[in-house]
Amino acid sequence: MVYAHAGQEGSSFITSAYRLQVLNPEVLSEEDYLAMDESGKRSALRNSSNWKDLDVVTGNTDNEVTREIGLDSLSTAQVYRFVVDQYTQPGAQYGAVRVYEMELYGYTGQLGANTNGLLKADAVGEYQINYTKAKESIASTAFTVEHDILSWEQTKEATCTEEGEMKRVCANCGLEETITLAALGHKFGEGKVTKEATCEQEGETTYTCTVCGETHTEAIAKAEHQYTETVTAPTCEGYGYTTHTCAVCGHSYVDAMTEPTGHSYETVVTEPTCDTMGYTTHTCSVCGDSYIDTFVPATDHDYEQTVTKGSHLHAGGRNDPSPASTRAAAKPIPCPFPRGSTIAQPPS
Repeated sequence: MVYAHAGQEGSSFITSAYRLQVLNPEVLSEEDYLAMDESGKRSALRNSSNWKDLDVVTGNTDNEVTREIGLDSLSTAQVYRFVVDQYTQPGAQYGAVRVYEMELYGYTGQLGANTNGLLKADAVGEYQINYTKAKESIASTAFTVEHDILSWEQTKEATCTEEGEMKRVCANCGLEETITLAALGHKFGEGKVTKEATCEQEGETTYTCTVCGETHTEAIAKAEHQYTETVTAPTCEGYGYTTHTCAVCGHSYVDAMTEPTGHSYETVVTEPTCDTMGYTTHTCSVCGDSYIDTFVPATDHDYEQTVTKGSHLHAGGRNDPSPASTRAAAKPIPCPFPRGSTIAQPPS
């Protein structure tokens, strides 16, 4: 606010037009102005291009004026310039400037200002505003500042493997609230077979993420063997079985075992003779295996004695002085089997 006073003079000495100005920061900053020496400051004060209007009064007829500066013009400047545009009322006798006293006063308390010059609270809560004039309180009011939460803004996008982030901020106190966005996860699709499975080794399917290009593989189970069957029949002494052989890799195994059929022997009896033993031959009609048993001693000779007068004859026609019975008893019985033969025993 601006307070202007024209003292006890008459209306002819009233200041009718004036303005309150602050430095234009686009031309000259307060920091640069305050750093000047006194001569520089006087020169800057005289240069109207350094200043901009904060409040303008025209056509004033009052000796005492109180002005309230609008919110759009609020300022926290340290340096002000007061410019008188109209010294006296039109037709006044004297051209003197009559400004006896001027005061600026405004808010005090826990308040700050943003770059636009608008007052705002430093934090949410209860605040007391005091209005003073000439260091004396003329008014007081209380107000409450609450959160003014701005809308959510995404500050980090989520990816397939990393979390994202969103934030929102209170316009009054700067309080930030953050939430985490879950990672999106890969989108692998159906995958592509990159290695065919066989009956000897596993195959492989490769999956590629359509978002980030990452890949991973999964095993394909081995293929089934392509077996062919070969049946081996049992023999007299050997087992029967079925052989399964894979036509692709050659792997094989045997199952379906059957017992041997056993021999089918046919029997032939060889009768003993005078000189040879008798025996029974058993021969398998399937495989030809054979063995001999049931031996019977030779029957021996059954000689008939004939007496011939004169001398005895040898078998070769010579005289043999021994009796015939003695010769027969002394004759060995030949073996009916060839030399070196082995007589097999029947299987148990």
